[in-house]
Amino acid sequence: MERKLEIISVHMNDATPEGAVAGVQSAVHAYQQVYQNDDRDNRLHRLDLLAKNKEELAADMADVRKRELAISSAFKADDLQALYDSKLQMVQSMDSSRNVAGFEEAAANDPIGHLPEPTFSPYLNERIALKKQMIELEAGGLSANHPRVVALQRLIDNVDGMIKARAVRSAGPADGYGEVKSELAELSGQLKKLTDLRGEEDVIKQQISETSRRMYQLHIEDEMSNRISLMADGEKPLGPYRDTRKTFAAAGGFGGGLLGFGLALCFCLLDRRFRDPQDLALTAHDHPVIAVIPRLTPELTEVEPAWRAAMSVHQLRMMLHARGGWGSQVFAVTSASPGSGKTSVALAMGVSAASAGFDTLLVDLDLSGAGMTARVGVVRPQPIGRLMLRRGVLSEGQLADAAAAKKPGRRFGEACIQLGLASEADVSNALLAQSGSRVGVMEALAGQPLNECVSATGVSRMSILPLGSATAEHAGSLSLPALLRLMDKARRQYDVVIVDTGPLFGSLEASLVAKAADGTVLVVSHGEERVPARKAKELLQASGVPLSGVVFNRADRNTVAPVTPSSGPTPTASKSDRSGTGRVRQFGPIARAVARYVPGDGEPPMPVRELPTREVAMQA
Repeated sequence: MERKLEIISVHMNDATPEGAVAGVQSAVHAYQQVYQNDDRDNRLHRLDLLAKNKEELAADMADVRKRELAISSAFKADDLQALYDSKLQMVQSMDSSRNVAGFEEAAANDPIGHLPEPTFSPYLNERIALKKQMIELEAGGLSANHPRVVALQRLIDNVDGMIKARAVRSAGPADGYGEVKSELAELSGQLKKLTDLRGEEDVIKQQISETSRRMYQLHIEDEMSNRISLMADGEKPLGPYRDTRKTFAAAGGFGGGLLGFGLALCFCLLDRRFRDPQDLALTAHDHPVIAVIPRLTPELTEVEPAWRAAMSVHQLRMMLHARGGWGSQVFAVTSASPGSGKTSVALAMGVSAASAGFDTLLVDLDLSGAGMTARVGVVRPQPIGRLMLRRGVLSEGQLADAAAAKKPGRRFGEACIQLGLASEADVSNALLAQSGSRVGVMEALAGQPLNECVSATGVSRMSILPLGSATAEHAGSLSLPALLRLMDKARRQYDVVIVDTGPLFGSLEASLVAKAADGTVLVVSHGEERVPARKAKELLQASGVPLSGVVFNRADRNTVAPVTPSSGPTPTASKSDRSGTGRVRQFGPIARAVARYVPGDGEPPMPVRELPTREVAMQA
């Protein structure tokens, strides 16, 4: 048995060298006591148990062999299997003889039906041939006394005699058959018992072998019980032990703190997302941050953040007019990437302008997102007169005549029928087409009058030019001249126009809309990557777009500076939105905060400048 060696070193630290030596010697002595005395007692106890088990197995083996000998002695044979095979062969032979003897009695009445085929085949064939000839003679009308019939019957009788004689000779004696059959049955049962005993004997042999193997292993281990050899008593230390753990702990703490500070510094340097308005000022240093809007809860449960958001949007609206002058009316709101909250900011700007007494138009030109149209929730169908004009039912002159003849309270279709300009079928078809039509920004760009495409928002002095039938596929059909014409129409009819367009990186229309506007507001959200924002600013500059300023959205509360002195009055909700109901509720939390905290609520709106005569389009 291979012996494995292992070296165990014992060290002891103590303030005195003598104490260290005494400690080492005590540890070695205790180790020897455990692994020499206790281990040996355990092995001897297991050896006793194995020896007793082996004796019990030997007794079981002797009992099994005694029963095997008793079975063999009962039949006076050492090999019961050979005796069983001999008896079985004898019984099979007797069974064959009994089958042949039983044939003799049956053959007396019907020799043919009971003959064994292999033994009597020649005689059977001859008898069949003779019987066939007898049938033919009888069929020919010969009587039983005819010489030919008598001679043929004699031949048949001779064949039957030979068959019977052969059957008698084949039969053998059947004496002793029952006794041999009984001995065979008894021998079969005893042979099965003997087989079971021999299987039991094999199991006991295997158990005895395993027990002997374990006893041999324990004997070997007992001979090797003195496994611990003391190689040295230990060397006496030259001096007392000094505990350096405190020094190393202090150094490790300092190093860990320095490492943590370095990791935090690296994380801040590698984090390229906006966390503070100051980060935005570094990125867009030549364009001011004109508004910082805090993060709001959907239900505006906290007053301070909602009030600060409202004041930031009002300040945004005032600064846009202050920076651009009265000639700046159209402002595009865009972002570098989706998800910055630009649509919420655009809606809030519209509510702020309307609350200040400006006739405000919201224009949804985000062909991919369509967020503004979805939030306002307006759908304006195409006027029935315009549909009849497109279908060729009416001409421009007839359309004007029907519009002039239309009286208050009457429908346009009724006026057309009364004037004989259209039939009831024409009006019904136009009404059916109207139910599936949508009018909006694409129809306005195509030249349709602006007032036919604009819808009310439910907020006083604020309307919307919805997306209508436009989809993202229509972005490729936009042109700068068409956008300039639309913006010019909007300037003549409204004081302020807020255009919500798609993100600069993710839409085709954003650059054109920004070029057509008087000023552009870039919305950047907390947590947004810095690189897209910087590239968006560079793209606007390269396109010659006037960037009015940057809005930092969803800022942390501690980064939002108060708009008014802290000694001012406590903010209160305006009378128009203290209940939190109305259409503005679905515009988002920023627009709701703006509607709730309106400067000078209850006072007359600020004066509105005189505008050029507005275009009046025909209502149909």
